[in-house]
This record gives sequence, C-alpha cells and structure tokens, in this order.
Amino acid sequence: MSHKAVVADGKRSEGPSEYMGKCLSADGGVYSVELLSDPPRELELSHSLLWQWAVAPSMKPKRLSGDAVRMEVGDRCIVAIWDERGGEVESVQLLRRMAGRIADRASAVAGQIEPDEAFRAVAGSRLFLKVSEILGAHQLPPLGERVEFVLAPNPERADRLWASEEPVRNGYLPGRRIYVGNLPPEVTWRELGHFFTEAKSGPLLHVVTPLDARGRPRGFGVVELPTTEAAAAALRAFAGGAELRGSRVIARDDTALVQAAGSTTVYVSNLAPTTTWQALAEHLRMTEGAAQVPVDGSGRPMGFAMVVLRDPSAAEAMNLP
Repeated sequence: MSHKAVVADGKRSEGPSEYMGKCLSADGGVYSVELLSDPPRELELSHSLLWQWAVAPSMKPKRLSGDAVRMEVGDRCIVAIWDERGGEVESVQLLRRMAGRIADRASAVAGQIEPDEAFRAVAGSRLFLKVSEILGAHQLPPLGERVEFVLAPNPERADRLWASEEPVRNGYLPGRRIYVGNLPPEVTWRELGHFFTEAKSGPLLHVVTPLDARGRPRGFGVVELPTTEAAAAALRAFAGGAELRGSRVIARDDTALVQAAGSTTVYVSNLAPTTTWQALAEHLRMTEGAAQVPVDGSGRPMGFAMVVLRDPSAAEAMNLP
C-alpha cells in the first residue's frame, strides 16, 4: 500500500491546531513568536505557556516548565492554538536544538547519540536515533561525528524520547521544498542553510545534505521553507544561477522528484516475539528501505513490523502474502 500523508497547514480533526514558530524576541517573560504559517503572523506569548521535553533519571519522558525552561531568540517552538476559541493559545513547546556525537552505530540506520555535557541535564547521557526519512538520506553519520538534534517522543516506544530532526507536523507539503544540486562534497547542511539565508529566502524549516550508502556526500541538498510563496521567491532568487565554494549550484522545485520517488509501506504481522528488525530485513533480503519492529512500554516486541520501501516494485519482489 502506498503511504503518504498530506495535511493542511495547522489543521487537525480535533484538539488545538499546531503551528511551527520561531522566537523573535524575549523580554521579561514575554516572547514574541513568528508563526511559520501561511501567511506568517506574530504573537506575544507568556512564559507560563512554555514547556519542553526532558529525559528523567528513569529514562522516561518528563515535561519541564516554569523556571526550568527559557526560550531564546532564534529558538523554534510548536504553538498549540484553539482556532475555534478565537485563537486562544493552549501551550508553547520549546524545540531547543542540542548537540552531541554519534556514540553507537548498531546499523547503518540506527544508533545512539551522546549529548554534549551542556545538554545532559535535559537530554540524558545517551539517546536513540534513526536515519532521517528525508528523501535521499540512506544512513547515519559515522561514529564520532558531531550532530545536532531536538528531543521528541519515540514513535516505537511511548515511554522513551529519541533524538529527532525538527518535527514537521504537516507531513510533506508540495511546493515548499527546493532541490539544490551540484554541491561540492565539503558543503554541510549548516552551510547550505546559511547560503539560502544570505539569499534573503526567509526562515527555513529544514535543511539536509544526504549521504550515500558509504557515508559520502551525494552532491545535493533539500531545503524546506514555511510557505509556497517563500519557496517560489527563493527559486526566483536563484534563477540566474548562484555559486557556492566555486561550484555553480542548481535549484529547482523538489515536488516532482518526491512524487516520482514515492514510497510503499508493507505491514508484516504474526511475528515471533524474538524477531528483530535486523532478522526481518535479512529474511526479506532487503537491499533498500527500512524495517521497524515496534515495542511496548516494557521494551518487548509487539509482534508486527512496518517495512518502508522507496521502490514499490521491491514489495512485489518479496512475494509477501
């Protein structure tokens, strides 16, 4: 079955709507936050609404609030708003970007981060992570490489947090991502982000420079902007060409690429409780994609798995019932 979620910006079937935001100023417990909505808007928010995830000594998630949380200029956040109540703000979740290094790499797609000392009071000493699902990212960085992350609930274990990219609650939205090709191999995602910012493209939601199966740069990047108008403006800015580290880069709308690539998700049930994702991948002779075996709150496999394949024909080749 094909698996693709496309949800309207900030719209949900029930409960408050959630909008990505960016802190513009912080003064005396009052924050000015720009919502990266369409169109963008600015809100004045009280410190009493602010909270963030943290890892408790028991390794379980906990919510920090009050004096334990401070938002700084440039921080990202998720603002929960009751649209049907006249725009009443329910809460503001801080998405503090942290740093650490790859400390364990059990496979090409799963491992652990050791957060820097400055972040361990919030993030703990070790965090599980998986390879980004952004198109083209096939494996984790090598051991010892420094990475940045935010804390987010682990979708496979409700009683744990993991190291995640900034969550984009809206799923894939056509017209907001830009493919940037012909990048020199030494260009990092951070440098690519600065490159777009200097071109006056506005705030960015996400930047990635994918690696190939051997951990080498693939020579392109993907940049996501908050609105279709911002993406169109950025494309116009690069229409005449631009140079980065002596290379003339190519920028184009990523929508067609994503739609052409697609993905297929296969549900596998009735698994033995000892089945790991590694054993399942080996049994299915997987050469691409990822296998996930969810576990319950006690860490025990739940008896099923989700296999995500970039090439739909790969599912047919497995000859699954």
